[in-house]
Amino acid sequence: LVEVICKIFCPHQVCCEDKKPRKKNPCRGKHYFESAKSSSYVPMNGTWRMGYRPRGTAHGFFGNDTLRFGDKGTAQLVVPATKIGFANKIDEFLGEVRDYFLNGEDKRP
Repeated sequence: LVEVICKIFCPHQVCCEDKKPRKKNPCRGKHYFESAKSSSYVPMNGTWRMGYRPRGTAHGFFGNDTLRFGDKGTAQLVVPATKIGFANKIDEFLGEVRDYFLNGEDKRP
């Protein structure tokens, strides 16, 4: 059922595949990029794969887009024509990865 709902509502089918239905979805809580909403996105050829220690891998495809750092309506740092690696598959292990650094402070438990 989850796979059917994902195929209907997810724009890019990222992480719709559920090989381990009893396990946590490693993409839950991650930010998604919707290329159709970008006026400057250009798809690129090629794929990437990265291994993490002690276990886990991620892989995906490349694209090119303009990166903007900062809120809308503010003086943003703009980086045009940036090659970006987009993940379309991440191992369950990577679902536990968290960013504990906020505003330059270490927030690890």
